[in-house]
Amino acid sequence: MAGRRCPDRPDGAATAAALLARRTGAPVLTVAYLDSDVGFVEAATFAGGRWKALLNRDTAEHYEIPVDRFPVEAALAGALDRAAAGGLTADPDGIRAVLTGSAPCAEELTDRLVGALGIAPAAQG
Repeated sequence: MAGRRCPDRPDGAATAAALLARRTGAPVLTVAYLDSDVGFVEAATFAGGRWKALLNRDTAEHYEIPVDRFPVEAALAGALDRAAAGGLTADPDGIRAVLTGSAPCAEELTDRLVGALGIAPAAQG
């Protein structure tokens, strides 16, 4: 069952994010998706800060993913730290709305999270 594959400690993605942050001197944010239904956020700052979050919590519960392993307040604090480390102005209410909200596809929540973190969207084409 998918929920039983969620470790309590950082996995390869979290370790890779932390390593990349240290090597580049920039904060890193990664998101892995489960069938576009759920997003697993792993982030790190160059100073060693790490946080994780879960996107589409209600849907995650249907997959029996233990949402309690992804506390919203800890993720919010980490997200604000990550934004500050990148020199960005974050929207705390927007971040909280993403972390507690739902969408048909987790990618939509990722786009909202990136915006709430103060990251400008990538240029098209």
